[in-house]
Amino acid sequence: MSTFINDIKYAFRRLRKSPGFTLIIVLTLAIGIGAITSMFSVVNRALLNPFPYPDSDRLVRVFNNPRGRRLHYPLSIPDFLDWQKQSQSFECLGLVHSAGYPSNVSLGEGSSRVKTLIASSTLFSALDVKPVLGRMFSAEEDKYNSDLMALLSYDLWQSQFAADPN
Repeated sequence: MSTFINDIKYAFRRLRKSPGFTLIIVLTLAIGIGAITSMFSVVNRALLNPFPYPDSDRLVRVFNNPRGRRLHYPLSIPDFLDWQKQSQSFECLGLVHSAGYPSNVSLGEGSSRVKTLIASSTLFSALDVKPVLGRMFSAEEDKYNSDLMALLSYDLWQSQFAADPN
């Protein structure tokens, strides 16, 4: 054991005498540890713990790729409705589309900006998600000119509506 301690003391003395070499060693170790940590995080999230939904290995994300371009575009709502009618390969198709801008939520005298998404009535059944209160969208509300309906996230309901069930 004393030989090991002497080796450690000798290594620290050598590193103290050459600060340039010590800096290179420390930077190399820092970059290596950072790269390994980030790669493990990606692998852990993508492969080991993918999505918090039942049967997540059966979920597929579909993009529109017009005219063979290498860019991926989200489906438009009319395209999604056509694909949904003509689909024979998928058990269920659900649409989630970024509205592209935040919306205002007004509460009495104040208002706040919130992120919004457009979702189809089938999205939540595809993900096997149920609301805590209220109901999900109906197929009638998927029609292009139907009345708009909002589904609040749990965090928004807690923070802006004080978890009021009404």
